[in-house]
Amino acid sequence: MPLSRLRLRLSAAFALTFAFGLAALNVTVFLLIRRDADRQLTHRLREAATAVAEAVAREFGEAHTAGLAGAARETFHEWPATPYAFIIYDSAGAPLASHGPPPSIDAAPRWWRAEDPTILDRTAGAENDVRLVADRPSESRPAPFHVLAIGTREPTEEHVASLGWWMAATAPLVIVLSLAGGYVLARQALRPIGTLEQALARLDPRALGHRLPVGARPDEVDRLALRFNDLLGRLEEAQQRNRQFVQRAAHQLKTPLTVVLGEADLSLTDAGDSATRQPGMRRVQAAAHQMRRRVDELLLLAEVQTGEPVPLDDLVELDGLAFECADLMRGRAAQTRHGLTLGEVEAVTVRGSDRLLREALVELIENACRYGATTSDIRVSVSTDAGVPWVTVASGGAPLPAALVEAEPGEDGAHLGLAIVRWVADQHRGRLRYEHRDGTNFFRFNIPS
Repeated sequence: MPLSRLRLRLSAAFALTFAFGLAALNVTVFLLIRRDADRQLTHRLREAATAVAEAVAREFGEAHTAGLAGAARETFHEWPATPYAFIIYDSAGAPLASHGPPPSIDAAPRWWRAEDPTILDRTAGAENDVRLVADRPSESRPAPFHVLAIGTREPTEEHVASLGWWMAATAPLVIVLSLAGGYVLARQALRPIGTLEQALARLDPRALGHRLPVGARPDEVDRLALRFNDLLGRLEEAQQRNRQFVQRAAHQLKTPLTVVLGEADLSLTDAGDSATRQPGMRRVQAAAHQMRRRVDELLLLAEVQTGEPVPLDDLVELDGLAFECADLMRGRAAQTRHGLTLGEVEAVTVRGSDRLLREALVELIENACRYGATTSDIRVSVSTDAGVPWVTVASGGAPLPAALVEAEPGEDGAHLGLAIVRWVADQHRGRLRYEHRDGTNFFRFNIPS
């Protein structure tokens, strides 16, 4: 099985983080042990100095006629061999007696007073470092004196150095082990992603209703699965819209195509002259116009369903738009035996999409041609209400069914025109209104400035 680069990166990051943490821990432990070793050495030297001071005090109390110097010499004469050196100073700071290795004694100051530091570090000889610690004098002593204990730092430093080398030597091994352990842990941590990959591989593009499994307590991988499920839901919805769009296109184009094919077959089998064929050609022409209209509506419907924002940067003169659309649809109105007139048209300019507003007004006129009564004209008007421009198309007839008026794009059987007009109004932050009053159907949409 080949090594995974992602697992290697995760394990390397884990090992690097562990190495930094281990280095910080080793340095901290090293410094703490070194400080503790120094503190223990100081404690032992102070205890030894205190013991010597007590012995000198006892000797001086038993034979004070010999003086403090005699008591000090007698104490050192009886003192057992130790790794420490001692020097006794009188109250003036002069040395009275010494005991121990000469290099350590030579490292001590020739004079030492009570106000001098109680702990000193010096070099004895070429490389031997020593520590000097003075005792704490007691008022119960029969005579004032001070004891300075001297001990080498070499054993302590060797112990601390050995510990430091051991830490440095084991660090690479620990890092290598952490790298291997991190790779194993990364493999276990990425196992849910492998499961997610297998679930994705089993998905069928033709059946997007399946969803990825999500745990009862979602973690990061489960949240990723949720995002995939949301994406699958949107893809499924888009797939359904595409199917509906194709079905709608086939349904909308089926009738005019049937007319065209029927008239073409009739013209091919009819042996009459061109004058007898003109009514058929006019029906073919009307069906072709109807197909073009359906294609335009379907293209707009596809634009509606993409959900993309529409640029609204055109300065549109609604009065001129009303004149152009009325002139454009006059022939269509004549085909459906409707009159098409202009009502009140105010000079109003708005900012929006000239193409979409033109399409919306044409769709409203087309809707009136389809469902309006031929006993009254179709009227197009432009007006303002409280400063808000309104475009109105009125036509006579019975009230239209609510299912027709309120249908949304994509609903089966919905009239595309009204759905498109509603979408155009929404894009311009307006709305489409329908009202039936006094035997007349009013469709109005506004364009807030």
